[in-house]
Amino acid sequence: NRIVKPESIWHPLLRVLKERGHMEPLETVRVASSGEVTYTAHYDSEVWAEIDFRHYPFDSHKFVVDVSSYRYSADRVILNMTQFDPNRVNLEALSGPMWRVVSFNQKSVPNKRTVYLDNDSVVEIEIYVKRRAINPLVVMILPMFLLGILSTTPLFLAVEKFSDRAAIGATGCFTIVMFFFVVNEYFPKMGYLTWLHYYTIFTNIYIFGAFFVIMVIQVVHKKLGGVTDLNWKERWGGSQRQQQQQQQPSQPQQYNATGSYQNRSTYSAVYYHGAAGM
Repeated sequence: NRIVKPESIWHPLLRVLKERGHMEPLETVRVASSGEVTYTAHYDSEVWAEIDFRHYPFDSHKFVVDVSSYRYSADRVILNMTQFDPNRVNLEALSGPMWRVVSFNQKSVPNKRTVYLDNDSVVEIEIYVKRRAINPLVVMILPMFLLGILSTTPLFLAVEKFSDRAAIGATGCFTIVMFFFVVNEYFPKMGYLTWLHYYTIFTNIYIFGAFFVIMVIQVVHKKLGGVTDLNWKERWGGSQRQQQQQQQPSQPQQYNATGSYQNRSTYSAVYYHGAAGM
């Protein structure tokens, strides 16, 4: 075997379709004594693909990368896959912090319509990936679930404790609104709603609905003559003032020569016109 320069011998000039950019490939051409030519290229390319985020953050996708000849159609060049074993592919090495590669496969398609040719011979590289959902689950889904549970706890409190029920319900409403504005930065910027959007909308409706039920129950309870903690505080405060006034001893009044008298308990003087002896 001998190694020759790629430009000194014919080869199919491979390219990656739907690429956004690439680095110059490291090409190697080996010519065997039998005349067989082996062309090897280490290719680093960035490709684009359409992704459907409707099931975000539990979405999985299939990416197809097409490799074809740069100059020749299927009438002149046929690309075939040989000696490929998908079981030998290290899927964990292909995975990243956000996506996990589930499967990897390659196959030959002799006649495929591409953006360049109607009958292009391509090699399809199929990559099935699944999103790692632990981060959205902990940061977004679980906190909203706990807020939903918190919003229903006032329904288990005594109906007389209106201030506690209203405080917990209002806290849940304000928290879920502020939380929505915070996590909105994590949502995909798409023109349609994802699974997480529907989950957030349902959580908002659930929490505000629970607060509305609390207020309705309170109104019905009051119309039926029920007593709440606010009424008890008002009555308790009024009874305390009455008891203090009743327990306060009456003080003797002292008259002076001008016909006025002074209450020693309050130190306020009241004057009237009249004779001193009266």
